Amino acid sequence: MPGLHNRFRNSWRVLEQLKNRTPILILILSLLALMLVGTAGAVRVIHATSTDPFCISCHEMEGVYEEYRKSKHYSNAAGIRTECQDCHLPPVHDATDSVGYLKAKALALKDVYHHLLGTYPTPEVFDRDRLSMAHDVWKRMLSTNSAVCSECHSGGLVDENHPAGEADNCITCHMHGKPIAHARPWQPTAEVGVEHEAPSVEATQ
Repeated sequence: MPGLHNRFRNSWRVLEQLKNRTPILILILSLLALMLVGTAGAVRVIHATSTDPFCISCHEMEGVYEEYRKSKHYSNAAGIRTECQDCHLPPVHDATDSVGYLKAKALALKDVYHHLLGTYPTPEVFDRDRLSMAHDVWKRMLSTNSAVCSECHSGGLVDENHPAGEADNCITCHMHGKPIAHARPWQPTAEVGVEHEAPSVEATQ
């Protein structure tokens, strides 16, 4: 019987210890629940703000969206449509890529900031800074060897318009040559795909 008494006493001691730690356990479980809810909410927000409807919900994007609608990235014989995020956000294949993706999303907050501030009330004002904005996109694509293009154009393009041996970084040619999904930023009213005189070297640096 002494053994049974000792086991009972030990069990009671454990229950007393758990009782004393209950507030801490509740706090830890509450924090974990908040983290899970916050993470799920953040994922939903990131997904919702990476869609075409969200991108064109600001009046500043109306003109560039119409340009995109005239391009082969919107409508083509293959029936494949490239959306805004496919070109303007880096591809994600693993956890390492997620860092660059989140960084790009954070940098995109400046667009929301300028929209709320009313920086570009008219298309004319938007066009004034368009070359500078395009230059930021070009630099990002140059630094990643146009990785977003490879997501669809795997293996590169070799045809009459893309001879073998030319620059592998797509944007190297397209930022000066034929536009892809948007009109030239230095001639924003131009039709997509129409050739125009390129700006001076100083204008694109």
